[in-house]
Amino acid sequence: RIERPIERLETNERPVASAWTNIGELHDEIGEYDKAIQNHLTSIAIKEKFHDTIGMAHSYHNLGYVYLDKNEPGKALANFKRGLELRAAMHDTAGIMSSMNRIGQTYFELGRTDTALYLLDRCMALAERMHDSYRMGSVLSAKAEILRKTGRLAEARAIALREAALEAKDGPSTAEGDVHLFLGELALSGTLRSVSGVL
Repeated sequence: RIERPIERLETNERPVASAWTNIGELHDEIGEYDKAIQNHLTSIAIKEKFHDTIGMAHSYHNLGYVYLDKNEPGKALANFKRGLELRAAMHDTAGIMSSMNRIGQTYFELGRTDTALYLLDRCMALAERMHDSYRMGSVLSAKAEILRKTGRLAEARAIALREAALEAKDGPSTAEGDVHLFLGELALSGTLRSVSGVL
């Protein structure tokens, strides 16, 4: 069950919601998770008053990240799903893809690898239809990491190479360097001996 804001604040200042969000993120960073949760719920209460649906979706995702940090992936998943519902209601395609990616990764944290990979594949198909190379790369990175963690190293390498090719097409970037590091980690696993000359 998703927590709901305990009370609605009487304020006409929309920026206050952003302030509560920032405070929540700071509490999360220092491990004060209960305070972070309450801060994000306060932000949601304000955004709901002003019908800021996209902002509410963002805040529910923030709650999800806090619960991941608390090692409560089930509650994280519930909040990520709520964020997805709100983004879908607003036809926020970019947000929908981000939510699907995060939900897929959270299912993996819950031990549901097949569901995670299925959702990532669905998200990838949508990103390809939208020609969104940024989110295509993000999905490929997430999928490669799941495959690596489950010992499917050859498949992980193939996905990482797809990501590398995508990044090379878009031009040099930090993400491309991350792909090279990932391929190097696979090489060190003992299954893949070298990645020289790959690109």
